[in-house]
Amino acid sequence: MGKASRTTFDYSYGARIAAFIAATLIWALALGALAAGIWLLVLRQSVAAGLVCLFGLLLTPSCLGLQHRMRTVHNWQVSLRPGHVTLVLPANRSVHHKARAFEGEVSYRDIDEIVRRGEVYSRLGLQRRKMTYWLALKSGDRLLLGEHRHSGDEETKRTTPVSRAAEAISRTSGLKMSRFEEAEGKPALFGFLVMRPPALP
Repeated sequence: MGKASRTTFDYSYGARIAAFIAATLIWALALGALAAGIWLLVLRQSVAAGLVCLFGLLLTPSCLGLQHRMRTVHNWQVSLRPGHVTLVLPANRSVHHKARAFEGEVSYRDIDEIVRRGEVYSRLGLQRRKMTYWLALKSGDRLLLGEHRHSGDEETKRTTPVSRAAEAISRTSGLKMSRFEEAEGKPALFGFLVMRPPALP
């Protein structure tokens, strides 16, 4: 485990800066659209104002998603120690799964297995794939480590802090990492703004 008997996984400064820029730009675009809509109302161009405001409102889910992503990238951390893993997992670290914040230690003896599963979400004819990583605890609980995007077979070539941390936990603890079959999210709210995640693995 090295001189300090500790291995830490987190996001790079480049990833943090990129997440901050993305969140700032999308919020600026949404607020700019709403401001333009109000100005068009003042000019009594109600149809154009309605369309511009609708565009701004449709950006809201993306705004919230990128904001949660920024917080995750800045705060997420996994540290491997002798006998246990120390986790700092922010709330809303998944786009679709409801994940509460968790900060504390988990003994390797309390983990049953490490699970990863591909998930597919379809919206307006477009598909987005993600790989999620979970700690399946002996208590029956599932603790979401995190997720990253992937595209079919290419996901095996991609290394992210989440995937590297999950693999390191598996190696250090001697526990297997199981890959579950790919699952598909279900549409909610007309399938346009919200997607319901598949059941927990």
